[in-house]
Amino acid sequence: MDKIKQFENIDLKVFVTDKEIGFHTKVYVFEYEESFKVIIGSSNITQSALKSNIEWNVEIVTKENGAFIRNVLKEYQQLWDRSQNADEEFINQYEEFLSKIKQNQKSQQLIFEKAEYIVPNRMQRRAMENLERLRTYGENKALVISATGTGKTYMSAFDVKNFQPKKLLFLVHREEILKKAKDTFESLIANTDKTFGLFTGNHKKISADYLFSTIQTMSRCYEEFKRDEFDYIIYDEAHHATSPSYQKVMDYFTPEFTLGM
Repeated sequence: MDKIKQFENIDLKVFVTDKEIGFHTKVYVFEYEESFKVIIGSSNITQSALKSNIEWNVEIVTKENGAFIRNVLKEYQQLWDRSQNADEEFINQYEEFLSKIKQNQKSQQLIFEKAEYIVPNRMQRRAMENLERLRTYGENKALVISATGTGKTYMSAFDVKNFQPKKLLFLVHREEILKKAKDTFESLIANTDKTFGLFTGNHKKISADYLFSTIQTMSRCYEEFKRDEFDYIIYDEAHHATSPSYQKVMDYFTPEFTLGM
């Protein structure tokens, strides 16, 4: 990207996709006075791809008013409009990301992404739509049931981002899950004035706006908080909610909205 930026007559953007839609396009469009040449195929912009690899590409020359080129240019414009300028800030952030990978071999699986790049998947969108629909009917409790690995924690973070509670309580029964949940929320609800903290046997950041607690700790200390302290409460692994420790906490707090997962 740095190399391409050295050419004054080239505008550079980076298409940012999500986890559901891949982006694997290789298309080159050349505009002449009375015609267009479109090359569609498998060649990336690399020396080996353009010179020596076995690559299959189709070259089409068409008049500028043809239906084919109109469709190509329309699709291109939509992608261009969705893409992000590869300015100095973007390239610097990507460079920092690459340097972290080189420093830590364990992070080879990392993906370069920022909060605005992360979008809900199909399950998460449907759940959020139903949660919003329930709230419009005046409901203040909901339960989301979904298979393991479908992204319930991300879904809850997206819904909290939309709901914008002043104070949030996220409850789970295991501390290792709690830390991952806190990291997820911090990555999605970035660049705000909200503070995030843990409330466990080892951590007591009780003043945080968005508090992540184990049920074991909260069931012993819930009376340190006002009954209406939290606007939004999430109970992860909510099938445990019939246990006495959960029941004490659920009976005490009166949030605007409660979500079980």
